[in-house]
Amino acid sequence: MGGFPFPPLFFQPTSPISRLNPTPHLPMIAYTEQTMIEGRQIGIGVDIVSVKRIEELINRWDGKFLERVFGEQEIRDCQQKPHPARSLAARFAAKEAFIKALGDAGGLRFREIELRTTENGSPRLFLSERILREYGHLVTKVSIAHEKEFAVAVVLVLSEVRR
Repeated sequence: MGGFPFPPLFFQPTSPISRLNPTPHLPMIAYTEQTMIEGRQIGIGVDIVSVKRIEELINRWDGKFLERVFGEQEIRDCQQKPHPARSLAARFAAKEAFIKALGDAGGLRFREIELRTTENGSPRLFLSERILREYGHLVTKVSIAHEKEFAVAVVLVLSEVRR
């Protein structure tokens, strides 16, 4: 079964998503690499970062690392946290996860992607005008978490399909 260590998940023919299956007589497998919903492509990216690695980069390169990777607001927000390196690591992971979710995202710079906290406390990605021009309208959802040693991020990107 495709080398997966678990059985495939199939959508039931009566489920709302079954209308998206171009061949209803065949089951739609849930772990396909390229997924489409209503003319939009879905990308998912995940990244995990060592907090210690981020601390080492900050100490080694002084402010150069921060200036090269993070926006001013990101740096300010993280410096106000009890553990700035954890927050910076989570933001770094979110940027990496976003790039992975886009797939072919060569040439993107970390400063073009900012993770900010909204008024209600949830994380949100802000993208540069260049990214929006190049990739069109993107809908993103991000989730971050961090503990003492690691920070992790998952990013979902819904993009228009370019023909």
